Amino acid sequence: MDDVKELYEMRGLIEGFLVRKTAESISEDQLEQLRGLMAEHEGVRGPAYTRERLWCDARLHIALASFSGHRVGERFLRQVFDRLYLMYRPERLAMERMREAEKEHKEVYDALAAGDGEQACEIIRKHIQNGRKHILEGLEKEVRRRDSFILWN
Repeated sequence: MDDVKELYEMRGLIEGFLVRKTAESISEDQLEQLRGLMAEHEGVRGPAYTRERLWCDARLHIALASFSGHRVGERFLRQVFDRLYLMYRPERLAMERMREAEKEHKEVYDALAAGDGEQACEIIRKHIQNGRKHILEGLEKEVRRRDSFILWN
């Protein structure tokens, strides 16, 4: 679990930096693309948090990073996502996280549309911390469940 914690710390640093840069020059076309990605993300519903929804979320975050124009930062973020998404299953996320994430995405969007990089950075870091909290809770539940099994007497 330490790896997950550290990856989320790095994600917060990288995305905070990139979203601040994005706010400096985001265009109307890019804002429109974000609206489309947010709608796509919100459109994926089901009885559990799915891999498809996770990928929609990643596409939205990678788009935010790419709009910054900082290619190295975007590559680093992609690597963090690759490592995180290999480590956990999306069904570990609580369903209420879907609505929270949608609200947080909208707040980031609003800050970017207003050109407020500091606010966007603060919101994205809070968003990442909230996601981290939910992922760690899911991992801890799974570890407790796994540890409760007695295979041999």
